[in-house]
Amino acid sequence: MHQIKLTSTARVIHRIGQVARAALLACITALSATATAQTPTLPPGFSSSLVALVSQPTAIAFLPDGRMLITSQTGGVFLWNPLTATVTPSIALAINTGNPISGDTRPLVCSTSEGGMLGVAVDPDFSNNNYIYLFYTARNGASSCANVSYGTTTYSAVGQRANRVSRFTFNTTTNVINPAETVLINGMPARGGNHNAGDLHFGRDGFLYVSIGDGGQDWSSAANRGGGAGSNIASRDKNVLTGKILRVTRDGDIPASNPFQGAGTGRCNVTGTHSGSDHCQETYAWGLRNPFRFAMDPNAAGTRFFINDVGQGAKEEIDESSAGADYGWPCREGSVGNGAVTCNPTPPNMIGPYFDYGRSANQGVALGSCTSITGGAFVPGGVWPASYSGKFLFADYVCGGVFSINGNTPGGLGPGSSSNMAATFASSLGNSSATSLRFGPNGPNGQALYYTSYVGSSDGVYKIVYNDPVANITSPSAGAEFSVGQNITFTGSAVDGSGNSIPASALSWEVVKFHDTHTHPVIGPVSGASVNFTGPEPEDFDATNNTYLQITLTATDGSGRSASVSRIMQPKKVTLQLRTVPLGLKVRVNNQPFTTSTTSNLTAWADWQLNVNAPPQNLGTSGYRFANWSDGGAIAHTYTVPNNVTSTQLAATYTAGAFVPNLDADNNGAIDAVTDGILITRYLMGFRGAALTSGNVVGANAERSDPNAIASFLDGIINQLNIDAVGGAGSGGAKATTDGLLIMRYLLGLSDAPLINGVRATGSTQSATDVLNTLNGLLP
Repeated sequence: MHQIKLTSTARVIHRIGQVARAALLACITALSATATAQTPTLPPGFSSSLVALVSQPTAIAFLPDGRMLITSQTGGVFLWNPLTATVTPSIALAINTGNPISGDTRPLVCSTSEGGMLGVAVDPDFSNNNYIYLFYTARNGASSCANVSYGTTTYSAVGQRANRVSRFTFNTTTNVINPAETVLINGMPARGGNHNAGDLHFGRDGFLYVSIGDGGQDWSSAANRGGGAGSNIASRDKNVLTGKILRVTRDGDIPASNPFQGAGTGRCNVTGTHSGSDHCQETYAWGLRNPFRFAMDPNAAGTRFFINDVGQGAKEEIDESSAGADYGWPCREGSVGNGAVTCNPTPPNMIGPYFDYGRSANQGVALGSCTSITGGAFVPGGVWPASYSGKFLFADYVCGGVFSINGNTPGGLGPGSSSNMAATFASSLGNSSATSLRFGPNGPNGQALYYTSYVGSSDGVYKIVYNDPVANITSPSAGAEFSVGQNITFTGSAVDGSGNSIPASALSWEVVKFHDTHTHPVIGPVSGASVNFTGPEPEDFDATNNTYLQITLTATDGSGRSASVSRIMQPKKVTLQLRTVPLGLKVRVNNQPFTTSTTSNLTAWADWQLNVNAPPQNLGTSGYRFANWSDGGAIAHTYTVPNNVTSTQLAATYTAGAFVPNLDADNNGAIDAVTDGILITRYLMGFRGAALTSGNVVGANAERSDPNAIASFLDGIINQLNIDAVGGAGSGGAKATTDGLLIMRYLLGLSDAPLINGVRATGSTQSATDVLNTLNGLLP
């Protein structure tokens, strides 16, 4: 493994870290107060917003949790948190305080000219190793960061300003990057100040790809031709890391599949060159001028990327990745020859651009003022409308625009072809804007296009999003109430971000009943322009004041983006004044007992069908039997709460008389075998205390659950429990083995001979009809 561990540099970085971070934070704060956000012109359905204010941003990369790393040319790396919308310094390598111990005030990172902190990448296995990678222009032992002519015909990086790729570790607890670096590639030419390139990306193959320009100088002749000259042929030097795309492992080693290995090749990761005449083994592709940015294709099954190579004076070009490719600079520029250089013979197997544009030609848009290609990004499948499927976006630094081309045309978009047209995606970003483009996370609705802006007071990171759909519930109107059993219809519609109607098949409805702290599904999800359902009833009277419906319409556009709108629908409530004559008696509603008074009011819902019952009962020493209900119903009947009122009264009138015996031992308004039958049988067997009521034999809503109270009640009706009338009807002497079994059989539904066979006491003359009539008389 070929690595360079610059421990002394790491120590210097560590000592100045606190001062550096404070300075960077102050820079962010000052910028925030004076920044002016950009307002680009975008296609219908798209919008732009400021994400983070950072001075001189150069590149961005996303951590797995959605936070974003932002590099600044001056040497800082910032961390943006989407949850808090805050930007904090993560590391600073280029503060000009230098080493406070030695007094060396020279910068560690040279941000003069086009140099500085230029690229950042996050390891695909970041969740396990916390690695990030930075591309920056290092002073590398030089006396200053000033541009220096070589004055020689041989390249050397020793003691010279040079570009570097290093690996760092991100502390996920402190959110700070550990300044101790592992240098993977060093010595890439940077003395000319420009044409540094500086982009970093991992491919699907797990390898790290790096772009490097021609360094801004040519050492192949004493003429020392500058990088701005078309005669600069530094990119043709195979054994120097200039004008190339590099590929290494996360540790800086050479992948076994790299195209240039074997005799004549060599490692160039320490000094940027090797002593042989053939390729550097780090080289993946070559023949480039200044591949400022390149973009991985997220839609490709393998590693595929486009290279945005800045032209000299004729063409800006986009090249498709290919292992071992020679893209021809400076023998040619894009799809045309370069008159400043004569390549005789012309090197074989040069690969033409996928797309290029001239500085005066109009290729579908006014690209005539666009003279410096910068960032690029493929539109990920499905995140934007179908018309953007397969598109590649690229920016131009000079004209301040973002343009789109087809990104998956086999063989590329050749010169003069009908498909060799670019469309304007965004304009009016301003000169020096959109240096980098990158798609990244944007909350629940997929991804946004993020770009860095380098325009003075507008410096920062922006994002462009395709607007979410807008859903609208059109009927019924807000505030509408529902009644129980009502046939309810909700209708709605939606438009996508461009204002186009979303079809009914892409609309989804869900109705949920909220009760206190929990919910119950009513209907859905169902698709369509409307939803129909029946108004539910409350669970019970305890739920009438804390229950409501929530109707939600969700619209999904063609790119999978969703938006929802909800409407709360309250029940139509009616105050039910429950009364008896006289007051103080009990009535049962839905099998719940209610004692009446002048304030015995219940909250009911309109059209709720209630089961009401006015059973015979005792109050003090008197018995009361039902006479009539105020609505004219029978003793037990169904009562429908009126719909057209806010308050109503329901009263049961009783007639006073003798004490009323009955078999409702637990007084819950319901007589059945498994509660009252067992309680009476146990009582007749002599059970008292806890033994009488053990085993959950007291019924729900019982008003008489204490075993002593139950025994006392049964003591009062012991004579009436002598069902077979042995010893005289109405006399004592009730027994479990006869009368108890008769009561149990009756409560189980038996009649006629099965009711009485084998269980009447000897001497009983009661027929099955007699027994049945006796027991019917004991029902409340």
